[in-house]
Amino acid sequence: MKLKMLPALAGDCLEIKFDGCTPGMVIIDGGMGKECRYILKNDVCDWKDKNGPVDLAILTHMDNDHISGFLSLIKDEKINDEYLSEMWFNYGEKIERSVSNEKKRLYVEDNSCLTSCKQGKELYEYLKIKNIPLVAPIISGMKKQADQWCLEVISPSEECLDEFVSSDEYQVIEDEVADLQTAARKNDYGYSVEDLLKRTFDESSVTKANASSVAVLVSDNDHSILCLGDAKSSEVERELRRRGYYENNPLHVDFVKVSHHGSSHSTSGSLIRILDCRNYLISTNWKGLPTKECLARIVENALEPVTFYCNYEPYTEIFTSDEYQKYGMQFKNIGNMEIDVSGESL
Repeated sequence: MKLKMLPALAGDCLEIKFDGCTPGMVIIDGGMGKECRYILKNDVCDWKDKNGPVDLAILTHMDNDHISGFLSLIKDEKINDEYLSEMWFNYGEKIERSVSNEKKRLYVEDNSCLTSCKQGKELYEYLKIKNIPLVAPIISGMKKQADQWCLEVISPSEECLDEFVSSDEYQVIEDEVADLQTAARKNDYGYSVEDLLKRTFDESSVTKANASSVAVLVSDNDHSILCLGDAKSSEVERELRRRGYYENNPLHVDFVKVSHHGSSHSTSGSLIRILDCRNYLISTNWKGLPTKECLARIVENALEPVTFYCNYEPYTEIFTSDEYQKYGMQFKNIGNMEIDVSGESL
């Protein structure tokens, strides 16, 4: 298994590839910015030429920093169902009845395309034009099984998604932008880990859009990656505990893609304590993110010293020399390089 975290500015774009007799590729979120769009298109075209269509693209939620790159890709005149086999994302009006009344996966119909999110509607329309199947709703318990790999949906729950689709989606998007702008105006890097750990973890500011973000566990026969999108920590933790993972029986994963770019309300210590992982991916170029508060919870509650992989600056100055000595964490700037998950090598 190999992964690449594209330079997606303030967003997310993760590519996961599987080797073997039947290679596979999954893309999670489309990121934003010219560089990300260029790399994403080239990678999709290169994969198609060598292996056929990308198996699956997942849009975790409809915020601009996740959907923008996908919109650009799907709108490209070259891209069609020969390049992408299937796309998953939770699309407003199209999932409302199915989530409320039918706890099952369904293929989106061609009529009644109503949503307050213009980008979601535009993406949906282009998927129809290109004959690329859109699958919804995406809720915990769903699974996609291939010869070489498996993908399981951890979040959102049916209840969480139901709450989102009945909300004002425009306001959700405005709140997301405001949230990132607030984080960019200041940082908490001057506080000690000890002081930050005294703060009570608070998810009250998590938007409905982020709370309904899709989180998935991707695995092959030997390795796994937990991709959290912008998901709510308590939602992910609740599902993992339901599956039998606890402090004395943690879920082993090789990598975790940290939720919501490492914001202070994205990752709880109680979630980290039920994970056995020493590699954490952080996707952002916003000043003030990742927060030291988020990273402090990870290094304090992880079972062993961790390595943070960043697609922009490595943020080595966040911690003091004494904190590095106490917790033993490392930072690596991977840029646009591919990681071999089996050897954690660049």
